[in-house]
Amino acid sequence: MYPSLAYQHALDLCMVTAGAAPAQAVAIIAQQDFYHAAFALRLPHVPISPIGTSAAPRLIWAEPEQPTAAAVLAQLSQSGVAQQLCIITSNRLARRLPEWHAAASAPAHAPLGITGTLRLLRGTVWQVTQVFGFHAGISIIYGIIGQVWDRLHRHDLADRWHFRMRAAYVQHGWQARLAPVSVVLAHRCPSKKANHEGHKEHEAKQG
Repeated sequence: MYPSLAYQHALDLCMVTAGAAPAQAVAIIAQQDFYHAAFALRLPHVPISPIGTSAAPRLIWAEPEQPTAAAVLAQLSQSGVAQQLCIITSNRLARRLPEWHAAASAPAHAPLGITGTLRLLRGTVWQVTQVFGFHAGISIIYGIIGQVWDRLHRHDLADRWHFRMRAAYVQHGWQARLAPVSVVLAHRCPSKKANHEGHKEHEAKQG
């Protein structure tokens, strides 16, 4: 199945973040066949690992799932594994998308979602720099209005509202949390690393 528009946007954004780097400088973490197929078309020479065992300066994580997310992040947080993260998340509204109509083709079995992913990153060596959401809020409303005009055979008006929907398709910040699909960009923060290691050392002494 070819990805729906929201997932296409997410995949394309990850391609942009990885595009300036040589193939050996990029690695992909993906568990489900949906992402394996999508990345095989876009980055055929980039290694794909289900649990983050591949080390590269730039990592694409598609996507955090509840049973394994903490372990994967711990692996990624080790020194020398990666400097930049591009994370795709499926959120609650994603289940309305075609990919989720069959369990076999779903992008995730137990997605952590945007809220859980941001909570997971909090207090770690990773600093979130940007959050993008695709087809959120006003974009959904514009799309529904366009569908109504389509059903009324007013294709001229439907086109106008569908154009508005696409113009508002990409959302940033808090509005991204309302989207079916989101992308989180993060980079390793040296000061956070020092604080994180100091905290672990303090805990070890306390123990």
